[in-house]
Amino acid sequence: MSNTTSVGNCNIEFILSTKNKKIVIFNEYKYVFNQESNKKKYWRCEDNDYCAAYLHTTCEDIYVKHNNAQHNHLPDPDEILIIRLISKIRSRVVNEHLSASFIYEFEIARAKLTKSQLSIVPSFRTIKSALYKARSKTIPIVPKTFEFNVPTLYQLNTNSEQFLLADYHDKKFDRVLMYSSNRQLDILFNSSIIFCDGTFSTAPPQFQQIYTLHGIFEEECM
Repeated sequence: MSNTTSVGNCNIEFILSTKNKKIVIFNEYKYVFNQESNKKKYWRCEDNDYCAAYLHTTCEDIYVKHNNAQHNHLPDPDEILIIRLISKIRSRVVNEHLSASFIYEFEIARAKLTKSQLSIVPSFRTIKSALYKARSKTIPIVPKTFEFNVPTLYQLNTNSEQFLLADYHDKKFDRVLMYSSNRQLDILFNSSIIFCDGTFSTAPPQFQQIYTLHGIFEEECM
């Protein structure tokens, strides 16, 4: 997500792009990184070929100053809106377990963009590689054996409820992990018919089999 601070009557906002590069939004104009010294970062207006506006911050992204040059172009509110929207999508992809495509479609729909704004929104296909790359940096290294600790984040579902019900170590089975939410258990326990299914082909290499239990809910197998 973005980091916003107030400077006089203006806000300075630091946003990460899908490519993990910082962008500065100052007074609703977009600034991009230019260079860095031992004490400062230098940012220039994106339209550098024609616009002389610039901004200085510390290396810790604290505002220092900006010049008094007037932008020789108008701000583009649609572009700024899309930048903030894509940054929000990126933040959710990094911090949540939901699929990147679902988050993208949900946020685009919730934004209620106009036709002109939709025309400049990058497609999911265009940015999905960058989104998955950003997420991969937060995912633990895949263990090579069944002997590993399950991080707390992966013991919970998307509602932050306990999802890892049991973690058994057994001489016969080595290790068994059992996952379910309370809602799923309610459906299972109140189902008059229970289906069971085991598969070997999709099991993680650290385990031999995935075994699932299914109950009937509103005439559908869950």
